[in-house]
Amino acid sequence: MVEDRAMPCELWKPSFKILFPDGAEDPNIVLLHITGEHAEYWDNSGANQFRYLYQSLNALAAGSTPDIKEGNQHGNVTLID
Repeated sequence: MVEDRAMPCELWKPSFKILFPDGAEDPNIVLLHITGEHAEYWDNSGANQFRYLYQSLNALAAGSTPDIKEGNQHGNVTLID
């Protein structure tokens, strides 16, 4: 766990407010420094990208977080051998 409380402010981007409405100084934000062996991802490109954008903008306007469902484009990646 990253103990530096200034780090969220240094990494903050305005678009993060959609998922973290209380901002970078929210005491509940925790940063983790990890070294991964495997990763899993969901692709929000194509039509899913527009659905995500629409849900995110609605959530921002409502002051909530988006309710994102799993997409069909799911994959796994090995990061180290």
